[in-house]
Amino acid sequence: MENSSKLIVPPDKQYEYLTAQLRYLDDKIFRSFSAFITLATAIIGGIFYLALTPNNLSDPRLALASDMVFIGVALGSILLISNNLRSWKEHRDILSERYQNIKNVTGVVWCLSEVVACIGIWLSIVGFILVNPLNKSYESYLICAILIVSLLSWFAGMIPFLALRRRTF
Repeated sequence: MENSSKLIVPPDKQYEYLTAQLRYLDDKIFRSFSAFITLATAIIGGIFYLALTPNNLSDPRLALASDMVFIGVALGSILLISNNLRSWKEHRDILSERYQNIKNVTGVVWCLSEVVACIGIWLSIVGFILVNPLNKSYESYLICAILIVSLLSWFAGMIPFLALRRRTF
């Protein structure tokens, strides 16, 4: 026996679900940035503690490890923010398709704060590598140059995405 009946969700419940998802994704973006601030502060504090202790550990592997941990935390945060922004956009598109009185978002302003936050995270990577008291080599400048080029590449990839949507509920 085949059951051909479909569950029909009332439009008000669909609207409620979609707007709840938008609020949830906004919260996840904020929490991702807050987690980066917390972890970056802990890493920076630990590095300065190691640099200021009387038995200074000046092993270049420790400097590289600290750079890699910081880069990992920062890139993970950027990926979380970008992914949640993409998901937010998809939910907003569905909302504007189903409800004709809700206009689709346009322009750049809707996610400007998230883009600025991601650029700030990228710049904090460069700043951390340059100011890391455990780094005493010129390799850190090469890493910073690579990160700056990758930042510009990421931003160039985000431009079409930014030009399409503006956040409103």
